[in-house]
Amino acid sequence: MSTIKKIVVIDARPLSRGRSGIRRYLENILTRLPESPDIEWVLYSDLPLVSDVVIYSKFSNIRIVGYGFLARIMWGWKVRYWLQIDRPDTFWGPRHHLPCFFAPQTRKIVTIHDMVWVNLPETMRFMGLLAEKLFTPRSIKSADAIIAVSDSTATAIADFLPDVCKKIIVIKHGRPDLPKVAEVPTDIEVRMLGDYFLSVGTVEPRKNYEILLDGYSKYLKSGGKNKLVIAGTRGWAWKRFKRKISKLDLGTNIVFIENCTDLKLAHLYKHAKAFVMVSLGEGYGLPVAEAQDFDLPMLLSNLPVFRELRPRVALWVDPHDVNAVANNLTQIESFGIADIKEKLVGFEDRPDWDSVTDKIVSLLVGE
Repeated sequence: MSTIKKIVVIDARPLSRGRSGIRRYLENILTRLPESPDIEWVLYSDLPLVSDVVIYSKFSNIRIVGYGFLARIMWGWKVRYWLQIDRPDTFWGPRHHLPCFFAPQTRKIVTIHDMVWVNLPETMRFMGLLAEKLFTPRSIKSADAIIAVSDSTATAIADFLPDVCKKIIVIKHGRPDLPKVAEVPTDIEVRMLGDYFLSVGTVEPRKNYEILLDGYSKYLKSGGKNKLVIAGTRGWAWKRFKRKISKLDLGTNIVFIENCTDLKLAHLYKHAKAFVMVSLGEGYGLPVAEAQDFDLPMLLSNLPVFRELRPRVALWVDPHDVNAVANNLTQIESFGIADIKEKLVGFEDRPDWDSVTDKIVSLLVGE
């Protein structure tokens, strides 16, 4: 007697964009999905997928709308049509949103990474904020299960919609899975940087790069020597970011590395003098966890979600205080491995991505 195959559809749109934290989250899970005769994995996207990490042969079907802005506009209509054809048992939206039309038998699961649109709406561009306001509350309410990537995000969801508390399941990110670079020659671009602080993240207002640049400028004027390397993607504040660098006359002291590979990112962490992240808000803080894995001293915003990650050695700063950022950059410049007094209980106990994927797969294929 043959087993009835489960059909699981995954919204793969993050794989068609730059290497954001959400794309890396999805890549870590998709690369570990089991290949089973009992499960049919299907990917939906508006634009062609650009991820070079995921092995697409394990997916029975990859449905793409097309190219350009029109494909994004057509997304909702095409998904409705595809759902009628595929009739999935489960639909997973790994980034906040679920489609509007489902057959009664389809279980709906959504991952919520943060509630920035509620707590920091001023840091979002208008269209992104509008999309979150229109689709996220409905998605949270209609979902059969809600994956929160941190306790802080779970609390934020519950504060916003108390009635959904019973549906929230906290499944945190796995331990960082960047390549180990001890035996690999240092990347030539990294070798040419000299001494540097490292920050990682998309250039957008929530990451608070303007305050970081102001503080870094003061640090240089006080005699600081380290460069500031930012690895990320160009978000909607890119032009403002570039104007700020020009206004402060930071020149070659600022190095921006876009969409770098995991290997290059590992090199950047390994050879940085310290890690800096003064975000106004985060849902998890994957770069902080990665920097922790490389034993880097850190300068961090005093956010509950960063405290939740239990960094071994960190200076905590008010992300609005330019002078505090400058002074702490000067202080952390002299930090090193010797300053890491102890490994806080809990960091080493975090699950790996295999365990995280197992939990998500159980949720996707469960009854």
